[in-house]
Amino acid sequence: MKTFGIVLAVWAGLIVLALAAFLVAKIPGSTEEIEAVADSYPVDESWLLASEQIVPPRILCFDSVPCPSVQRHYVLPAAVSMEDFTERARSMGLDTIEGDCVENEGRSVQTACHAHGTVGGFEVTVDSVIDHGEPRLKVEVGQ
Repeated sequence: MKTFGIVLAVWAGLIVLALAAFLVAKIPGSTEEIEAVADSYPVDESWLLASEQIVPPRILCFDSVPCPSVQRHYVLPAAVSMEDFTERARSMGLDTIEGDCVENEGRSVQTACHAHGTVGGFEVTVDSVIDHGEPRLKVEVGQ
């Protein structure tokens, strides 16, 4: 009977240890660095921030969204020109720019131009999108 008590105590200790490790792994870290990278994209004051998702760094990431990451979606009053898109992307330090920022007739949702690169150790992607005729811009920063 004494052996049973020892085995039970060991199992209880392991369960408590596993639970504590899980909780520590889920404690969020600071988003200061990744938000600073996202903030470095020059946004026009006429753009409306439609949505923002900030996922803090953790020891273990269980979600389908990478951690850490920042996603910002803007609604624009007018589509950005290739010149404007390129200038904004380059000012942030993005080195790969693709597309022509021109809307193609007959497509309901399309990526008109795309930029990506590494800024401050984070992967950054910027897409100018035409969604059912509505110009949008998406900025994503992650690892």
